[in-house]
Amino acid sequence: MEPPSTTYPAPVVGEDEDQPGFWAHSALSNPWPRGRRVRERPHTLLHALQTAPLRREPGLRTLRNGEDFYYTVGTKTANIEALLVQSVGPKPNDKNTTVSELKFFDNMRQTQTLSLKTP
Repeated sequence: MEPPSTTYPAPVVGEDEDQPGFWAHSALSNPWPRGRRVRERPHTLLHALQTAPLRREPGLRTLRNGEDFYYTVGTKTANIEALLVQSVGPKPNDKNTTVSELKFFDNMRQTQTLSLKTP
């Protein structure tokens, strides 16, 4: 898969940024062909994640340039889900996280676990 002829900003390294940025919005809009096929299926994790509001720009552990990161994210549905969950999920130890948000993500996790076990 080749990225379009657009240049992409380098992802944030280290701590997540407080406001959603380019990569959070990209995860939600899902421009990757692999993710577009999956997000239409109602009982997938990707579909459920796309109903949650964006909360922050995810931070990476290592520096990647934007084009390489775009390609890496788009190669697997799990990569798209990982980017999106970091953009919508509550931060660990965030005192502003509400109980309803924690229940939402716990229910999503339980539903995904059950769907993986169902033949």
